[in-house]
Amino acid sequence: MKYILAPGVEIGNTEVNIIHVLTPEEINSYYDLGYNCKERRYKVTVDYREYEIVCTEIWKKGDTEHSVIIPAFLIPHRRYPLDVYVYAINLYCSEPEKGQRAAAKATKKHFGLDKFSHTTISRSMKTMSQILDGGVDTCAQPKADSQMAKQETSQQRDISDGTYRERRFPLLRDIQKRRELIVKYFKDKLDAQSRPGLMESCERIAIWWHTKFNRLLI
Repeated sequence: MKYILAPGVEIGNTEVNIIHVLTPEEINSYYDLGYNCKERRYKVTVDYREYEIVCTEIWKKGDTEHSVIIPAFLIPHRRYPLDVYVYAINLYCSEPEKGQRAAAKATKKHFGLDKFSHTTISRSMKTMSQILDGGVDTCAQPKADSQMAKQETSQQRDISDGTYRERRFPLLRDIQKRRELIVKYFKDKLDAQSRPGLMESCERIAIWWHTKFNRLLI
């Protein structure tokens, strides 16, 4: 599945809980161009409210892969909009004295969330930093949280008691490197001073990232 990022779709400033990415006229224009269309619905939560995002999947006869037009803030199959994850990552990376649990707690309070796992920060940082460091196939989509967690757990179980302590220090260096890469990338790009500013800058970053690397930011 491929994604097409649509700019300018807002969330949180509306009284309705169902947000349509495309207008009926825009959908009809795809039909006129020979595309087939169908709805795809995703749910995200912010400020203790759940929103349903109505996206449009498009394809032509003979296509081997379909495309879904999604708003820039959406990460399919994740619970929160993009700015939530970016806020948490930036908070943890830019404040060395703050641990992942503290950053997750602050994020949960800032966005009005019922829960936000600190392990999400670690996994999202790993995905971003690997791309920035040129260490992954940029055509591949990131794994879902549950898949990544299983992989990390499996890797941890493969480490014997005798070698576990020897591997802890390289891990700390890896974390510091990831922090530095992400802080450097976000510098002068991310406006985290206000919620609207954060959303707008996240949208710009997400679209640039998708254009550059052919994949979603997180």
